[in-house]
Amino acid sequence: MKAGKIISRILLLLILIAAMTSCISSTPVVQVYSGPKLERAEVARITMDPSLGVRSVNRADPLPSATMRTMTLELLPGKYNITLFYNDGYQDSVNNLDVMVFVEAGRSYHIYDGYMGDSWDPYCLEN
Repeated sequence: MKAGKIISRILLLLILIAAMTSCISSTPVVQVYSGPKLERAEVARITMDPSLGVRSVNRADPLPSATMRTMTLELLPGKYNITLFYNDGYQDSVNNLDVMVFVEAGRSYHIYDGYMGDSWDPYCLEN
């Protein structure tokens, strides 16, 4: 092969790799408080199993990203009622379950789906 062809193929490969990695996004962060974005030390973060979605927080209007299954909630310190739905990979459940959490600033938490057989019982633990 000629050197020019090899260099062209290497450049094409590098461009493809750059394009693919730019499409990979991190988990979206949903700010669940009003006002400007606060420093990480001033808020709590909650992640969840990918099988879970959030219908609402404190029974307020649905979040703008409520259909997203992989998200991070960013909350002010305090007690929250998070209404969840379960997705089995095919469809969202019509049943909602609530998880009560108390979160502290600067800490991270994770909500697990607690799925066992034909039922699910979500729970939250600090990371």
